[in-house]
Amino acid sequence: MNVVGALDIGSNTVKLAVYETDGTAFALVHESCRTTRLGEGLRGRLLAADSRQRTVSAIRHILAVARERFPQMRLVGVATSAVREADNGQAFLAEVTQACHLDCPPLTLTGIQEAELTFRGASLSFPGGQTFLNVDPGGGSTECAFGQAGNAPTLSRSLKIGCGRWCDRYALAGCAQADQLETAYKAALEVFQTLREGWGASALPSGVSVSVTGGTAHAVASLLAEKVYPFEQPMPQVRRDALRPLLHRLASLDTRARQSLPGMPEARAAIMPAGVIIILAALEVFHAPVFLPNPYGLRAALVRAAQHAALPLLLRGK
Repeated sequence: MNVVGALDIGSNTVKLAVYETDGTAFALVHESCRTTRLGEGLRGRLLAADSRQRTVSAIRHILAVARERFPQMRLVGVATSAVREADNGQAFLAEVTQACHLDCPPLTLTGIQEAELTFRGASLSFPGGQTFLNVDPGGGSTECAFGQAGNAPTLSRSLKIGCGRWCDRYALAGCAQADQLETAYKAALEVFQTLREGWGASALPSGVSVSVTGGTAHAVASLLAEKVYPFEQPMPQVRRDALRPLLHRLASLDTRARQSLPGMPEARAAIMPAGVIIILAALEVFHAPVFLPNPYGLRAALVRAAQHAALPLLLRGK
């Protein structure tokens, strides 16, 4: 059995998923997530020194734990929105490479690469050939892709709307008033409406099946169930009409009070209202009454691509 790890350096979190595989079957054997807010304070297109330091420290720690348990682990690492937008993003990855004793720097994904890879991972939740739209709200960006499960998506786009970005822009970390929520929601609607218009009204069927990947979708499902779902466990569909009551409940609480809610990942409490707004806006624009919180996504796709030496092919020309 081979052991392959996928390291995802995001704008809000650093995540590692480790799988054992015989080349055909994949079994998750270890996962770790640390919230570092790498994209926090991204001003003048520079990653802040304290954000870089937090993130390097977190990566060093989660890799040390995984390497002790899995000495033969092969690692594929990628960085997303915060790194690709920052002028010092590559310098930061050089810091990571040196501090964490990597053979080469993590690959900085373009927005389209991230959207397409995440769609491939999300496809694991659907029978081959089923069409669906995947929405992946990250800390700094949201990736959207549409197509048939098992194939490359036919439409894909990376949007500059993310949970951390919207939280900071509309001051949603603490208690938020109704007018703040409405302003943030209308701005999110505009982003998704522009996307739909750009894709063409006939490109996606009305009421298309929607999958939402990432930590925000997992947290929404956990909050509504009042329990934390294990990583990669299937979760029930979430109705769109359940999101507004959840949003107003979260916005009525400060961050510390949100952290005490059953099912709330403590480190995600500050950005959750922004995340709910993004999902709600996407469902509204694409006329979807429900969404599937999808436990698979970018890291699942990375591991499978790395195992089959297909990553350069999947990332060609983007």
